[in-house]
Parts: sequence; structure tokens; C-alpha cells
Amino acid sequence: MSRHHPTALLSLLLTLALSGFAVAGCAEPVAPPPKVAALPDIGRDNAVRAAAYDAQTRFGIQNLTPMFVNRTGEIWVVEMSGADGAMVHYAIGAFDGSVRERHVRH
Repeated sequence: MSRHHPTALLSLLLTLALSGFAVAGCAEPVAPPPKVAALPDIGRDNAVRAAAYDAQTRFGIQNLTPMFVNRTGEIWVVEMSGADGAMVHYAIGAFDGSVRERHVRH
């Protein structure tokens, strides 16, 4: 007749119980993270308006004509020329209309 040590038996039972909890925990599906609503794009026309307004108020450049407008990622790139020959380059945030970058050449 073999005798088992009580500590070994307790250790075995504890291991089985813990592995049962681990398996039960893995069986539950993980809920996907909630979707964040995408902000709407301000659009080409509003990007041009934002750049023109900034150029007029900051540099006093009037009668701006858009020469190049293109969306690149989260930025609208706007290049315009003024009636006085000045060239302005703007990077406008596509979702908030903020001026991210500006350059002027007279």
C-alpha cells in the first residue's frame, strides 16, 4: 500500500483548480474596443478660406488666387498667389482648420 504525501496531493489539487480558472477565463470572448467617431473633413473650400483669411489678416495680402490645393493625410496643402506677386504656402489641419504651417514669399 503506497502512501501519498498530503502536501503533494494539496499541490496537485491547487494546480488543477488554478488551471481550470485560467481555461475558463480564456473562453470568454473579448469585446472589441468602442469605435470613435471620425471627425469630418473641413473640405477643400474651407481650407482655402482658412489660408486666405490668415494671409490677409497676418500679412495684408489681398486678392489671393489658389494655385495648388491638395489633401495629404490629415493636412490640406494650400498655395496661393496674391495680386502683388506674393506667394503663400499653408498647411491647414483637415479636421479642425488650424494653421499648421505658413510661408510667405514676396
